[in-house]
Amino acid sequence: MTCAGVPHKVRLLGYDTPEVYHPLCPAEHRAGQAATEVMRHLVASGSLADVRFQGRDRYGRDLGSVQISGRDVAAVMLASGLALPYAGHKHPDWCGILGG
Repeated sequence: MTCAGVPHKVRLLGYDTPEVYHPLCPAEHRAGQAATEVMRHLVASGSLADVRFQGRDRYGRDLGSVQISGRDVAAVMLASGLALPYAGHKHPDWCGILGG
């Protein structure tokens, strides 16, 4: 994401996707890569419409929600089937869910 022409990382709220960098099984890695592709296509499909910052996490990362061309990123990711709702509790057991 870019804010005022400067690249800026935001940890998106409302959903969790399988891990790509530290997966616990091959199925989680494949699903994480697929989720990354969904996000890449979403970002390439339109322009940033709205960013709502909602504080920082315990690591100092900005937290927020993002809309691209009027579409809520979290809603799109959840609808893709490659994400699950997340509200700061325990992360899903992706390997168990994916049978991996």
